[in-house]
Amino acid sequence: IRVISNISDTHWILDKTINPVAFQFKLFNLDGRQLDMKVLSDENQIRIDCTELNSGLYFLQIFKFDETQVLKFIKP
Repeated sequence: IRVISNISDTHWILDKTINPVAFQFKLFNLDGRQLDMKVLSDENQIRIDCTELNSGLYFLQIFKFDETQVLKFIKP
């Protein structure tokens, strides 16, 4: 899974770079509050709208089978 951020920082895109495998993501703020959650199965990409997010640090937790990956994002 790779993450693409656009130049204007209005959204992030999760792109499946591997064979079609279902996964789930959860977006958290620095306080640990869950802001979003989605399951991606058939799509190759999912767009995360971050226009409503305040500037700051965010964590994207990705679950795929028995693997968990945490990515950090800074919204300017």
